[in-house]
Amino acid sequence: MTPAAARSRRSEGRRRAVTLLELLVVLAVLGAILTMALPLALRSMNRNAFQSVQTAIVSALGEARAHAQRDGAMVEVTVDRGGRRLRAMERSLDDAPPRAIEWIEVLLEAPLTLAVGEPPDEGAGEPGAGERGAESEQGAGGEIVVLFLPDGSAPMARPCILRGLDDTEAVISIGRLLGRAMSVERRVRVPGAEEPAGPIEEQAPAAVTEASR
Repeated sequence: MTPAAARSRRSEGRRRAVTLLELLVVLAVLGAILTMALPLALRSMNRNAFQSVQTAIVSALGEARAHAQRDGAMVEVTVDRGGRRLRAMERSLDDAPPRAIEWIEVLLEAPLTLAVGEPPDEGAGEPGAGERGAESEQGAGGEIVVLFLPDGSAPMARPCILRGLDDTEAVISIGRLLGRAMSVERRVRVPGAEEPAGPIEEQAPAAVTEASR
């Protein structure tokens, strides 16, 4: 091998080493960016899923109320014991078993869960602050959230508490006189974490959802 060829080979080796070093630096930078961005992306996905289910529940309650008014029937909305399914059933005035309203249903996926709170006049503090008690009403599809009458009112109504985010939960309440549903988010105190500043957004009431259909 001539001296010129040897120098050329050494020069090519140095160029390859520099290129490999640059590649390693780029990979390290990309890894750092992904490490910082991945938790934010996951939180954004969880937040979107939380708000989507929250809107679906408010909409389902509005649909159940509209069905009761349209068909002149009593409609009960229940949550199963696992807190992963909200459904509506038409209750007959006689002793016939309730009939499921198949198109009014909301299914929740982990980590989202739905709990039934105490009625406003039974709970201590703000409506929906308490958890369901031993005296909770049971229906054919699970624990009763609300019973809509043909005039749209809801004499039996309990708030729903949607959970699934670390620092936020949504309280979905139903007015007894008009039977309209509204969802309000509130902060949950996380041990060892600073309480975030800023207002909590309020979801549109069921009346707006019904008007948009």
